[in-house]
Parts: sequence; structure tokens; C-alpha cells
Amino acid sequence: MLEEAGLIEDADSFDRYLIDNGYSKRIRMGTYVIIPGTDPEEIARIITRDR
Repeated sequence: MLEEAGLIEDADSFDRYLIDNGYSKRIRMGTYVIIPGTDPEEIARIITRDR
């Protein structure tokens, strides 16, 4: 969905980033507001943050 929205360039690369950096098991379901141009690290923080 992030790739389709133009927020990341490559979903597979972003998935690998999430796995390699320990974010993959902490992703929270929900709806998020992510501004275009947000870097992948910040997107990872947004989708794994406790609300």
C-alpha cells in the first residue's frame, strides 16, 4: 500500500529494511497519515509506534 501511494519506491526493499532493523514484528494495524517525502526510517517509526 505504501508503494501504491507513492510513499516508498520499492515494497520489497522496504520489507527487507523493516526485517533487518527489527521493525517487522512491531507493526501496528491502523490508518496513518504519512506526508509524501517522509523517509523510510520515519515511516517505520510511525507504523510501529504505540498510540
